Amino acid sequence: MTTSAQNMSRDDVTAKVKTIVAEALHAQKMANQMTEETYLENLGLDSLNIVDILLGIETEFGIIFDEDELDLAPLETIGTLVSFVMENLDSND
Repeated sequence: MTTSAQNMSRDDVTAKVKTIVAEALHAQKMANQMTEETYLENLGLDSLNIVDILLGIETEFGIIFDEDELDLAPLETIGTLVSFVMENLDSND
């Protein structure tokens, strides 16, 4: 993770998360329509998309997921996913 990632605003993280989700769902045009209240399940999320999203977050933000302790709760909405990323960026300071 870069220093710039640690200093990102919530809006910056939200924009990047929306891009990651849109790319995982092969629906880049939908990124502008997503809000923090958007339920990922309503976007047609499946298990392969989840893997793509997690890999995208690992690559973009340097957050490593422990497969043995993986909790899918942050994948409920765009907002819960953004909060998860923000918390993990803060914990790496």
